[in-house]
Amino acid sequence: MKDVSFAWHDAMPDHWFLHCRRPGLSWIVLVVVVVVVVFVSPAKLCLSPAKLWMDQTVAPVVVVAVVVVAVVVCCCCYPPALNSSTCVATSAALRASQQEQQQQEKQQEEQQQHQQQQQHQHQQHQQQQLQLQQQEEEQQHQRQQQQHQQHQQHQHQQHQQQRQRQRQQQQRQRQQHQ
Repeated sequence: MKDVSFAWHDAMPDHWFLHCRRPGLSWIVLVVVVVVVVFVSPAKLCLSPAKLWMDQTVAPVVVVAVVVVAVVVCCCCYPPALNSSTCVATSAALRASQQEQQQQEKQQEEQQQHQQQQQHQHQQHQQQQLQLQQQEEEQQHQRQQQQHQQHQQHQHQQHQQQRQRQRQQQQRQRQQHQ
């Protein structure tokens, strides 16, 4: 069973971490602490170990205090209740939360891609409309030029026809004079 670290986010603050270790590790730590405390005389830790009242009063209190602290530390930081099945359940929950986070990230990426595609399509549509508008303006300009040319041609034809009529009239007048 691999070591898996996890946090009780709901029950405890963020800085509290419970470590899910191999089964029995908590008990091993507890036994080692108790053996060290029992076999190392607490009187040696006192400033004046020669005093009998320290050996009789302080030493048992120190032993009991150290054992209580060791039990509390082992039960809080390395709880024996976290056996293999709890570790498996915890690692499964951790994997599930990681998968959920990955799915959320994937959905966000897909949404961003969809938005980018929509923006690109909108830009393409705007460009197409602009091109169509430019083409219509060019066609209108060409029509105006054609109309202007036709108008000029028509005026030119009318002018030529008037000249022809004038010439014909002049010729008739000459013929009549003759």
